[in-house]
Amino acid sequence: MPSISSSHSAPFYALLAFILLAPIPYGSNREWAEAILLLYSSALAIITLFNLYKGKLKLPKLLQKSLPLQCLFGLFIVWQILQINIINSADINHALSGLLLSFCYWIVFNLVLILCQQSQQLSALLWTIVISGLFQAFYGSMMVLTGIEWLLVDSKQIGQGVATGTFVNRNHLAGYLELTLACGLGLLIAQLKNISFANNRERLQHYLETLLSSKIILRLILCILVIALVMTRSRMGNAAFFTSMFFCGALHLYLMKRFNRSAIFLFVSLLFIDTLIVSQWFGLEELAQRMNITLGEIEIIDENNKPGQSSSTAATENINSQHSYKLITGDSRDEAWAQARSIITTAPLMGYGYGSFYTLFPKFRDGSTRGFFDHAHNDYLEIIIEFGFIGAGLLFLIVLIAVINAIQTQRQRRSDIYIAAAFASMMSITSIAIHSWTDFNLYIPANAMLVTIIIAISVIARWQKS
Repeated sequence: MPSISSSHSAPFYALLAFILLAPIPYGSNREWAEAILLLYSSALAIITLFNLYKGKLKLPKLLQKSLPLQCLFGLFIVWQILQINIINSADINHALSGLLLSFCYWIVFNLVLILCQQSQQLSALLWTIVISGLFQAFYGSMMVLTGIEWLLVDSKQIGQGVATGTFVNRNHLAGYLELTLACGLGLLIAQLKNISFANNRERLQHYLETLLSSKIILRLILCILVIALVMTRSRMGNAAFFTSMFFCGALHLYLMKRFNRSAIFLFVSLLFIDTLIVSQWFGLEELAQRMNITLGEIEIIDENNKPGQSSSTAATENINSQHSYKLITGDSRDEAWAQARSIITTAPLMGYGYGSFYTLFPKFRDGSTRGFFDHAHNDYLEIIIEFGFIGAGLLFLIVLIAVINAIQTQRQRRSDIYIAAAFASMMSITSIAIHSWTDFNLYIPANAMLVTIIIAISVIARWQKS
């Protein structure tokens, strides 16, 4: 990890420690863990304000560039307050908890902007995210390989035989690994150069230097992270990572307007070496079986043909009627989504407040849905239900600005570390956006906080002076 030159770097190191610690207590998905997040971030904010007051720190100019995001964050917090006080949230306790979490994320967003004022600090921040992912990957993989499956202080009750790290749900570890892999890929891409050699001696010297550099260490870390991602057996987690990697990789090459053979080799090696070869020993076959089961259960049915109805009767009734088709995935989530969508129609603009899905969904389910649903397993659907289209629109604009920042950085800047940060932001957001269609990673505080940090990184990548 690069050294930090600032003489007042204690708050920055405390921020790095915060990133490392956040996912350890069950992804911070417990009330007491959420309280620790809020207390830690608030204490660090107070220390930072004190250093600003004493002149030990200076407010960076890029805070002005973050004004649109600051306004959107502020409006979203105000919206949650209105839901609690005026709209009467369906679950007031969860709504208050969501408000405090949003305030915590906003604090962390500003701490990153204020404390990360040097390119070395940005590099250290990205490395810390990668190291956090490495710990989760190693811990989760070793639990599976040794058969000793413990979380923080108790034995693992669900998800045995698959990697979950310190998270309870394998899909949430997969979401966390997607974000850390994107940061690692960004760091590695920034170090890749197209180099021509005058002779074989120069080529050999370059390869030896590479073996002794941080490149090979980072490449091995990425391999471990990919193996752990495969060991989660998360179908959408793996699909989201590889889809976002190839899409964002192609877009990166287009934005940079140069043919980088080393970057192309990196993307291909992640697929063929890490996944298809190395991961064969770590459960790739089991993941493929889960994928095949999912694909095998997909069915499209005509809702006009009712069970027990004769074909002639059905044909007569459907002559003048429009056919309506339904996609059946073999997973109860599709039925839950269909029933949950009816909640939106009752309060489309205003929503019902954070955490209200758990309270509302039992009133709308018709008994055909199997299993227990405390979340919708679809971040988009749950966010619209709880925050309405107004609140969801504010969050969408925050993400959109972050993506624009990442794209513009890769188009306009040529500093390696800022390009690395921009690629990491773009790929992280793309991957978690894909994964959010079938899971609720954004409702896991450790994952949501890391997404917030990555949004702040997109601002730094675009606007911080070299």
